[in-house]
Amino acid sequence: MSQCARPDCQALAKSSCSGCGREQYCGSVCQKLDWKVHKSVCPILKKLSSQLQPYNEVVRITKEILASNKGNDLRVLEHLQSYADYQLGQQVTGKDYRERIDGQRIDNWDADIEILLQISNYMVKAFITKSSSLSSMIRNTDKGMFPHIERSTMARSDCEALAKSSCSGCGREQYCGSVCQKLDWKVHKSVCPILKKLSSRLQPYNEVVRITKEILASNKGNDLRVLEHLLSYADYQLGQQVAGRDYRERIDGQRIANWDVDIGILLQISNAMVEIYTSNSSLSPMIRDKGAFPHIERSLHILSPWMDTIDSDATNQSNSLNSIETNCLLKLSYALERNMAIMALNRNQYDVAERHSHRCLVNSRRFRIEGEEKTTSIFGALGLHVNLRQFQGDFSGAVTFAEEAYNLVVDAYDPVHPQVQEAASWLIDNLSQQGDFSNAERFAEQTYANLKDIKNGMDQEGEQVAKGASDLANVIFRQDDGDLIKAEGLARKSLRIRTHLNCSHSVGFSCTLLARILKKQDKLGDETKELFERSL
Repeated sequence: MSQCARPDCQALAKSSCSGCGREQYCGSVCQKLDWKVHKSVCPILKKLSSQLQPYNEVVRITKEILASNKGNDLRVLEHLQSYADYQLGQQVTGKDYRERIDGQRIDNWDADIEILLQISNYMVKAFITKSSSLSSMIRNTDKGMFPHIERSTMARSDCEALAKSSCSGCGREQYCGSVCQKLDWKVHKSVCPILKKLSSRLQPYNEVVRITKEILASNKGNDLRVLEHLLSYADYQLGQQVAGRDYRERIDGQRIANWDVDIGILLQISNAMVEIYTSNSSLSPMIRDKGAFPHIERSLHILSPWMDTIDSDATNQSNSLNSIETNCLLKLSYALERNMAIMALNRNQYDVAERHSHRCLVNSRRFRIEGEEKTTSIFGALGLHVNLRQFQGDFSGAVTFAEEAYNLVVDAYDPVHPQVQEAASWLIDNLSQQGDFSNAERFAEQTYANLKDIKNGMDQEGEQVAKGASDLANVIFRQDDGDLIKAEGLARKSLRIRTHLNCSHSVGFSCTLLARILKKQDKLGDETKELFERSL
C-alpha cells in the first residue's frame, strides 16, 4: 500500500505508470495532473529494471543518470536508490562482499563507495543547492537531507567519519576503523548477539515474526539502536507492497497480508521507539518531542491507508474490516494523534495541533465499544481541545469543550470521580478567564460540596479536597465583590492540608493565593510577607 506519487495527494496508490512502471498513482486524475512533471523523468525511470541486471550495467545506468540533467531530481534519485539497493543484494556478515539473489558476489567497496554513497551524496546536494525555498528545519531533518547523510555515516554516534567495515560478530553495525569499534564495544557488546539474529538472507515469515517478538519482549526491546536495525531487517524480510493489493510480495515470491506486516510487525516496532521517548521523564519536552516525532510520523504513515479503509467502509456502509480490527486501528491512531497534538502544542504550532486533536476526537467517538474505555478516550481528546484553546486565549471555545467533557463524565461516574473533578476544574478556570465568575463560583461550590460530602468517601485531608478548597477560594478572590473572609478560610484549609502532605509545588501555590487574599484585605503584616517568601 504505497502512497500516490503526486506530492499533494495522500491517497493509496492503486496503479502504476504504464511507461516506467515505477511511479504509482491513486487513479487517472492524479496521474494526469502529475504528467507535466513526470513526463520528463518517465524515460529515465524506465531504465531502472525490476529484473536483476549485470553489475556492470547497474553501474553504467547509475553513472549515466547521476551525470544527466536529472541527477539533481529528488524523485529520480529516490527511485535510483531503491533500484540500487535491490540490484546490489545484501551484505554478508563478516565478509567483504555482498551477495545477490542470483548468487553473484559484489565487493563491498564497489557497492558502497562507487554506487550507494554517490547516490546518497547527490540527494544531500539536491537539498542543499535546490531547496532554498525550504526552511532550514525542513531541509535538515527527516523530511530533508538528514536521512541521506545518516545513511553514509557510521555506528558510533559521536563520529562523523565514513564507515569502512562491519562488526564481524553481527555484521550490522559499521565503523570507520578499529579505534572507533573498540571505543564503541562497551555499548555494542550487549546488543551484538541480538543483532546477529537479524539475518541478511531471506528467512521464513514465521521466523521473522518470532525474532521480532522475541527482541521486542527482551530487555533490549527499548534500545533504539537495536530497534532501528530491527525495523530495517523487517522492511527487507517482509518485501514490497503491491499497488492496489492487500498483500506484500517478497523477493522469493511469497505473499504476506498487509495487515500482518503493518499492524503485526512494523507498527509494533515504531510504537516501541515512540514509547522510549514519551515514557522518559528525564528528557526535556523539546528533546523528547524531537526524538519521538519521526517515529510517530512513521507510525501514522503506516496507519494512513488503513484509516482510509475505515472511512471508505463508513461511507459505503461496507465491512472490509471486522469490529476487532477497526477498534485496534482506532486505538492505535488515537494514541498517535494525541501524542502529535501534544507535541504541536509544545511547539506553539496551533494549526497542526488542531488537526491532530480533531482526528483524535473523531477516532475516539468511532470506537465500536461502549463503557469506560471509550469515555476515557473521548474525555482525553476533549481535554486536548480545551488546552489548545487556552493556549490561543480562546476561553469561550475552551468552555464549550470543557462543558462537553463535564457532561460526558458526570453522567457516567460518581461526582467525585477524578475525571469529573478535572472537567469541573477546566470549567472553573476558563469561566473565570472569560470573566463569568458567577458560573465559575457555582461550579466551584458544587465541586467542593461533593468533595466534602462524607457519603462520597473522600479523604478529607487529601489533595482533592485541598484543590477543591483552593479553586473556590481563587474564584471568590478574583471577584471585585467576593467574600474575602470566606476565601481566606478556604485558602488556609488548602494550605494546611498541602503542608501536611508535603507537596512543595501545591504548597507554593496555596501560599501565594493566601498571601494575595490577605494583601487584598490590607493585611500586610509578617504573615503575608512570610507567605510570599514561602511561595518562591
